[in-house]
Amino acid sequence: MENKKSTLTKEQRLSTSLSTELRDLFVRQLQHELKNFALYNSFSVYYSCKGLEKLGKYYKARADEELMHQEWIMNYLSECDVQFEYPAIPVNETRKLNDDVTAFRLTVEREVETTGMINEIADTAFEQRDWMTLSFLLGTFNNARLIPEQIEEESLSRTALDIMMTDDHILKKENQVYDLYFSNKK
Repeated sequence: MENKKSTLTKEQRLSTSLSTELRDLFVRQLQHELKNFALYNSFSVYYSCKGLEKLGKYYKARADEELMHQEWIMNYLSECDVQFEYPAIPVNETRKLNDDVTAFRLTVEREVETTGMINEIADTAFEQRDWMTLSFLLGTFNNARLIPEQIEEESLSRTALDIMMTDDHILKKENQVYDLYFSNKK
């Protein structure tokens, strides 16, 4: 096995502990988490306006988690003394929600996309032998745990979608999704 060295020189590490490539991937991820935050908030509004308050609260809580992920990344970049321009929140593709299941399908798609992006950061950190970044991604730095969090996010999203696809009454499904999420948070 080839003994690869970090892509940063000793001189570069005097000012930052992240490569330019990792910085760019993290800023892209930060922006993506904000886009998730906006999407889930829009789903919260959709369900709340339909009188499905528990689904509105479910998506508001999911949005708040995305904002927390963004904060983890921002704090890590700060701890690594990375200079970057805070990204704008991209506009989510506007799709009319014409049923009570579409938002849940879109959530699964978004979480799978998010996992792929986080895996790209992990792959790059591994290739660069950046053990600090890998440690951060796994949750040993300030309890920010992007990789373990994505396991939970994908599983929760798929289970909620499964619930929403059943033939039960919408109020029963709403209660099941709400309980699924909030019973695990106690």
